[in-house]
Amino acid sequence: MKVKFIINLEKKLRICHKLTWASIVTFLFVLLLNSLLKSNPITIIIFTYLPICLLLPGIYKEKYKTISMLCFVTLLYFIVAVNNYFSPDSSYLDVLEILILVIIFIVAMLHSRWKQYSLYQADQN
Repeated sequence: MKVKFIINLEKKLRICHKLTWASIVTFLFVLLLNSLLKSNPITIIIFTYLPICLLLPGIYKEKYKTISMLCFVTLLYFIVAVNNYFSPDSSYLDVLEILILVIIFIVAMLHSRWKQYSLYQADQN
């Protein structure tokens, strides 16, 4: 099987890794602010944090399957954020959540794919 060679792959991986973490931390912060603004109970806040927090160890270890799962989990948060945006009590934080989720999805998708390529390239050498 011929593996596609990507120029500057390690540099792209470092950038994607940093962007993934920055966007996740920003999203968790905005999610907390939005939950506090809407005065959600602590149990709801913990429940909303649970799916993404379960993935954090695998993202830290840069496992490409976990990073791919982040894309699917992001879609769940996206559905809720869009639903919240179209509710009567929406705020600017809902728009910010949607934008950050789109960034997380794109960066995680690239990060996962490039990580796979880097593993294949390491096997070829």
